[in-house]
Amino acid sequence: MSKNVPVSYRIPAELKDRLDKAAADNHRSSNAELVYRLEKSLSDDDNTHDKLDEIIVRLKALNAK
Repeated sequence: MSKNVPVSYRIPAELKDRLDKAAADNHRSSNAELVYRLEKSLSDDDNTHDKLDEIIVRLKALNAK
């Protein structure tokens, strides 16, 4: 398991309010909600890049025919 490290970021108050509400709705701390959402976002980005790479390969194969 990786070690948690303290970080400090400035975000708009409205975004913090939304994060706090989402955390409460999901029965998580604000920190846990932030970590969950960052991990999901980065994972989604990785999956999107993988899918785009696959689409490019297929399009190149189609164009080669």
